[in-house]
Amino acid sequence: MINALVTGKVIAAPAERTAKSGKTFYTITVAASTGQDENCSVSAIIFSEATGQKLMALSKGDAVSLVGKVTPKIYTGKDGVTKASLDMVVDDCLTAYQVTQKRKAATNEPVGTTPQQWPQSSTRAPQYQGDIADDLPW
Repeated sequence: MINALVTGKVIAAPAERTAKSGKTFYTITVAASTGQDENCSVSAIIFSEATGQKLMALSKGDAVSLVGKVTPKIYTGKDGVTKASLDMVVDDCLTAYQVTQKRKAATNEPVGTTPQQWPQSSTRAPQYQGDIADDLPW
């Protein structure tokens, strides 16, 4: 297996499932860009409850970064074209929601508040109010 960091968009909402043994696991499918106007489908399975709960907050179209072990696969699509895919066992993930929480924690903002709004810059150039020193030595 290969350790990888995969970033993409959720294409199939996460699901919580129960194995025959009674243990809970989670699945999610992510489309990761290959940089060639194509996407690679990543079918991920998560055994950690903490990581699974982070992913359960996501829905189709949300951005996510997954880290874990991948196995490359090849499949033939409905259109007959051979495509690449990855099977992934996820160790951890990072979502946009978590980034916001970490950023607020770093700036000591209470969670649930909106970020500080910076003042808008003026579109007018500042007016000079003084003499111009033309006698510079160079």
